[in-house]
Amino acid sequence: MDETDPQGLSVKEIEKVQLSRFRALVERVWNSSPFYRRRMKEARLSPDELRSPSDLHKLPFTTKEELRRDGYPYGGEFLAVPFEELVGWHMTSGTTGVPSVGAYTAKDVETWRDLVARCLRTAGVTNNDVIANVYGYGLFTGGIGLHMEGQRIGAKVIPWGAGRTEALIKAMVDFKATVITGTPSYELVIAERVRKEGLKTGPETSYPRG
Repeated sequence: MDETDPQGLSVKEIEKVQLSRFRALVERVWNSSPFYRRRMKEARLSPDELRSPSDLHKLPFTTKEELRRDGYPYGGEFLAVPFEELVGWHMTSGTTGVPSVGAYTAKDVETWRDLVARCLRTAGVTNNDVIANVYGYGLFTGGIGLHMEGQRIGAKVIPWGAGRTEALIKAMVDFKATVITGTPSYELVIAERVRKEGLKTGPETSYPRG
């Protein structure tokens, strides 16, 4: 059984992998994450009492306030690795308060790239496609994430980001974009503008799909 290729596993094999990884994850956060160890102790839980995903209901919810309070600025008490192993962060905009931080190790980035590349392949994207990536770049995870994963499968990426809709549509026509990736709300704005102007932009695939 090759756990690195879940698309080739049966349902039973996937469930076996999930159970093994769940138990390893519980042990890891207990031993390495101050936040989750404290929360489990407060709930009077030990790793031995969390043996399968069906036991998750025993855990208290992690709230947005806790993510802000205990996870800022570097990942805080949520971190399960030493600071030296981090390679970067993404975070929310923080418009309603302190941003929520997502810290990444090199392994996290590699896993993230593999997962999104798998999603793109499942959507039918290949190295013959031109992707108009209209996710925001910068601290938001979407722009850089889809950019790297698109290149990983050999697609050609237009690193546009959000905004400048008229110029974007022209670039999509000129570069013969076949795929558009972005937030559904902005993709709808683009689609409405294209419809009003009677243009044919070319994209046959939208990610994520509604």
